[in-house]
Amino acid sequence: MKKKADIILAAAFLILIVFMPLTGSVIRGAAGETMSEENRSLASFPRLHSPEDLDAFPGRFSDWFTDHLYWKTPLVSLKAELELALFSEIDSQKVIAGTKKPWLFYRDQDGQPLETYKHTNLFSEEELQNVTENLESLSGELEELGIGFVLLIVPDKEQIYGDAFMPKRIRVLESPNRTEQLLSFLSENAPQIRTVYPVSVLKEKAREKDLYYTTDTHWNREGAYLGFGELLKALAEDRGLSIEQIPHRFTVTGTRSGDLQRLVQLGNDWDSMETDAAEGCRLRVTEQQKDRNGESVREAAVSTAPETAPLSVYFTGDSFRWNLTPFIEEGFAESVITSRYYFDTEDLVAAEPDVLVYEIAERYLHELGSIPGYNTMALQLESPQ
Repeated sequence: MKKKADIILAAAFLILIVFMPLTGSVIRGAAGETMSEENRSLASFPRLHSPEDLDAFPGRFSDWFTDHLYWKTPLVSLKAELELALFSEIDSQKVIAGTKKPWLFYRDQDGQPLETYKHTNLFSEEELQNVTENLESLSGELEELGIGFVLLIVPDKEQIYGDAFMPKRIRVLESPNRTEQLLSFLSENAPQIRTVYPVSVLKEKAREKDLYYTTDTHWNREGAYLGFGELLKALAEDRGLSIEQIPHRFTVTGTRSGDLQRLVQLGNDWDSMETDAAEGCRLRVTEQQKDRNGESVREAAVSTAPETAPLSVYFTGDSFRWNLTPFIEEGFAESVITSRYYFDTEDLVAAEPDVLVYEIAERYLHELGSIPGYNTMALQLESPQ
């Protein structure tokens, strides 16, 4: 009797994980579905028109089957949950499960955050020189126009919470990491370039609260506020202004799914907590431009806070700028905030700011060898009057 029950159970499991998804895939294809949940076109069923098509058939069939697999999302999610429950790991080339739920970390070759954490991806001497020369060229051109320059490096999540939640099997070398290496090189060879890297204050405060989303690569609103404080110190401390004069209390406003959580398709119970400034920020947005996905790529604002720093700031950065935006707009008298991937130096010159703040996530430091959008010709326009 037990043997018969085992056979029935095995058959039911086979139907669940193979035949039902396969049947659903056929139905899905017959229905003419062409788009995936990832907002991209699904692979089409491979056709055999020539001998060359026969060689490519296995790979193309695999792509078609994977794209059209019915119940794909819940099956992938179930797989990740089972791996975590059984082995405390996720079989993923992009995500590492932390030692405490729900902490997740990024391990992709896109920027190599894991290698930066392990101190194994140091810059070569040539790379350091290229970055330094590019930053010197940019800051020199800006100086001729009366515009200051600050490089803001946002620490990778791994730098702040890796020691607490990264699996022990991941070894960290004793040598400086690539960020420390670059900052040291700049300090010795281009001391005129001001840099802000708020890793120390974030590490200190991280013992008390979450400053990054647990299942996302980005800092949350509280982490961004601390980063803003270090930027404010670099720009306005000599003017007698500090973050203590622009205080904010934070409150939980809800939850959000994280980019790492979505990569391995974990369910809603892995959502990160969302916080925001309880009082709101005092500012007036005067202009906003969005891309086709509805994301703001340029926003101009005027602060309405009485204790604002009397500076006009042009801030360009990557996705870490999103949670920084309200504090930049409140903390400085005037501001323009743009995506660094749309960085237009003609727009910078026209804005006539006191300072350009170039924000970059730590994992993208290698891109500083050729800043996107850096247009020397635009910087050589007539100096603002």
